[in-house]
Amino acid sequence: MPYHYLERTVNNDVLLYLEKLRSDSLQEVVIITNAPESIAIYCERLFRVRVLRADIGKKYIVLNNFYIYKKLNIVTDNVTDIDVINVADSAILLGKHLRKRKDIKCPNVKYSV
Repeated sequence: MPYHYLERTVNNDVLLYLEKLRSDSLQEVVIITNAPESIAIYCERLFRVRVLRADIGKKYIVLNNFYIYKKLNIVTDNVTDIDVINVADSAILLGKHLRKRKDIKCPNVKYSV
């Protein structure tokens, strides 16, 4: 995937949410991705956050191996992230395909296209 593609396709809701989280000094922003390592490193630089890699369906395990948290807020466009969606306190779910899911248990969900 060309890197310039990432810069053009970043969702504005996600950028606003990222800035909101950054303004709260009690929160750390981390990206956990199953993207190739080169894209993960690029995102780390672009968004100025820590990026961790995880296999599909294993993001919750990676999160718990590296962090102790009181509140979990997530942003995802991937249905394979159901493991972290269902333990999150809030989530922004990107894409119409996630609206159809009946197994989402997160109490505070915002959908964005």
